[in-house]
Amino acid sequence: EADINNDGKPVRLRLLQVDVAIKDKESKEHSGWIFGTFVFDASQKKSNYWENLVPVGLEWGNSPKLTYTEFSKGLSAYEGWVNPYMKRLFGSRPPDGLMGYLGRMNGPVDSPLSSCMSCHSRALDSNGKNAPAFNPPESSMCIARVQTENNNETYRRISNCVVDENTVKPFYRNLKSNEPFVPGFNSVDYSLQLALGIANWHAWYKSKFPNEYELIFPTKKPDNSLNLKMFGLNAKKSTNIPMMPAQEAFHRGD
Repeated sequence: EADINNDGKPVRLRLLQVDVAIKDKESKEHSGWIFGTFVFDASQKKSNYWENLVPVGLEWGNSPKLTYTEFSKGLSAYEGWVNPYMKRLFGSRPPDGLMGYLGRMNGPVDSPLSSCMSCHSRALDSNGKNAPAFNPPESSMCIARVQTENNNETYRRISNCVVDENTVKPFYRNLKSNEPFVPGFNSVDYSLQLALGIANWHAWYKSKFPNEYELIFPTKKPDNSLNLKMFGLNAKKSTNIPMMPAQEAFHRGD
């Protein structure tokens, strides 16, 4: 049990998903990280509790050439693998009936509008400032949120809409370990845990020692977007990466 609601009332926890990340230091491809996800499947009925964890898939790159246009032509994510059994279990996830964005690998508790590598590639030290949002604006992906009868949210594709690939592509770059998602900041090598820890430290320092903090990390007029040039994407113009408070940005996406 755990007090996940911070109200002094512990609730029972159940194992649902386990994520792993392994780094191949000899790899010359991308960052060297390989992300894997397992989900608890009670239908396995194994006596050893942990043997009921079934692999969802693996991902070692962001499949940057997989745009919505290419996806519509039949291209699949080529830098990852999704267990066919998991596709059958969770293959009805909106908006496209896939685990992650355009069939990239992502766990069932994670956003179908992203992927493991995409989400973790945002990890950086934002120096107490805003950090990259979970995903591109949903409108740029031709996706809308829909309220269901039981007050949950789901997604749908917007008809007669063209995906703004210049806005989406920055979220599916293959970044090196020392290459930050946003130029000018320090990468923390795909570790959202470390990024969140640093963001929490900034928040604590700023609240406890505001005068000292202002001297070390001077603040400017708040800005919810950061204009930058895209590198390695053959883009002819700059784009806006949506930004949000770092303590929110480095939690899992919705």
